[in-house]
Amino acid sequence: MSISRQAGPTHPPSPLAADYLLSALAGATWYFQFFFYTMGETRMGRFGFASWTLYMASIIIFSTL
Repeated sequence: MSISRQAGPTHPPSPLAADYLLSALAGATWYFQFFFYTMGETRMGRFGFASWTLYMASIIIFSTL
């Protein structure tokens, strides 16, 4: 008497390499936002007061895209 086993659903392998790459890209983007914000703020001269407003507006615009 033999018992036949049916194969269950097969799942594709997890794309860990792509996950690690996207995580590194997100981390690098997060780090460089501070770098470029500070660099831009120092170059705004007497309009430096508007840098935070422009920074927040660009975050909203780019996250929407």
